[in-house]
Amino acid sequence: MVRAIPQPKLTPADDLRDKLQRAERAVANLKGLGAQAATLLELLDEVQDLLISLEAQGMDVRAERARLITVQNQLRSRAVLLNREIAAAGGFPALREKHAPPQDHWWWYLDALVAQRRRRLLRNGVIIGAVMLILLAVASVAYHRFLAPDPLTRQTMALLGEAETLLDQGDFPGALEKYQAVLDIAPTNTEALIWTGVLAQQLGQEERARQAFAAARAGAESEVGFLIERGMAYVRLNQLDAAQADAEAALALDPNSAEAHFLLGGVYESQGRSQEAIAEWQQAADLAQQSGNNALYVLISTRLAMLLQTVGLTNNQ
Repeated sequence: MVRAIPQPKLTPADDLRDKLQRAERAVANLKGLGAQAATLLELLDEVQDLLISLEAQGMDVRAERARLITVQNQLRSRAVLLNREIAAAGGFPALREKHAPPQDHWWWYLDALVAQRRRRLLRNGVIIGAVMLILLAVASVAYHRFLAPDPLTRQTMALLGEAETLLDQGDFPGALEKYQAVLDIAPTNTEALIWTGVLAQQLGQEERARQAFAAARAGAESEVGFLIERGMAYVRLNQLDAAQADAEAALALDPNSAEAHFLLGGVYESQGRSQEAIAEWQQAADLAQQSGNNALYVLISTRLAMLLQTVGLTNNQ
């Protein structure tokens, strides 16, 4: 009689690494997975839960967390492809209804990220592109004629630009390194401090985030200004709950802040709450006009006009 050879039981750490390896393969081979792509989302849930459990037990899982962050960055950069493959399983809304994932498991909401990118390209591309070309031309002349910075400032600006590029590519660890390089030469740079905090938080480095936010608060002109700038960063990373919390906290301190109303409207727009976004932006535009902030008024009015046009087109379909 042939006896089955007993298989060694996987430890939780082995199980974690096995699931990570499967997730890495799935992300690298998304094309053609079809309905099976939905299993990747469940796999990421399991990896996240295992990581949290093992960390709570005191296990060193820094290497595994770094692998998970890499997988997540790759998945975010391939969100359009995943959205297409998930459509074969009924689409993200059907999957969310079936699995009821928590809000912080953002990979179940990547269809919202894809939709947000498409809206941003559609609404902002032509108008903002033209405006930015004019502004850049004017700024370039003024810069070279009146405001040529010293070498340290030029280095800071170059590093901030490199960080922006890495953010656009979804390389959060790389962007964080660039912002840290800024802080190495300009420790009080508020933009770098806020982005260091937001990215450190995104990567699970809570103490580093806390210290960066504390330093940014100390150097900001006001608590309201700090909350608005951090909220804008959260919006860019699609951390909409955090952005909304900062906007509401800023409005609690200053209900007449046009910038805070503008931020909250942007959160509502990204959440698909168009009517609430319109109300916030109308109030923001009124406040900006009353305070004489013409640049902000023009920006808000432009965004508001595009949103009203989009809502009108949707209602007429």
